Amino acid sequence: MKLKYLVLISSILFLGSTAFAADSRGNRDDSLIYIGITPVGIHIPTVLTSPVSLGIYLGDSVLAGFEYGAVSAKQETGDSESEASFTNMGVYLKYFFGNSFNVFLGAHSRAWTADVTATESNAGCPGGICTATSEMTANATVATLGIGNQWTMDFGLTIGCDWVFGS
Repeated sequence: MKLKYLVLISSILFLGSTAFAADSRGNRDDSLIYIGITPVGIHIPTVLTSPVSLGIYLGDSVLAGFEYGAVSAKQETGDSESEASFTNMGVYLKYFFGNSFNVFLGAHSRAWTADVTATESNAGCPGGICTATSEMTANATVATLGIGNQWTMDFGLTIGCDWVFGS
């Protein structure tokens, strides 16, 4: 019986608080700073790096931001070792039409590096040990254009989804 009353009171408080809640546009207008993380996605740079974003709201219709994410891996097997890293950082601008729908434009710099050293005992090598070393570095600058939604709650939580984009 107590559980029923608890559920009923919680429901009334929740429904009452959402009836007086501001919309996302109003919440953006009341905010100055945006801090976020993208924990999931189907975009490979996002999946690999889970970028952190820092942005500034320029009124209720524009968000200008910077994001950064990086990942690295190291593996050692016997006397051989390899190390690789990927960095994804960039700037973006989101323009909001109405409450949550937005179009965005971004420019990102992506960098890959890898170093591999392989060592093997071999009687045919000087000193009986052969060593091979390889390095790889690649950089790309990518522009992105897309559409999405971003909902901002009264207490600051923001949930967003970029529906379609091309890079």
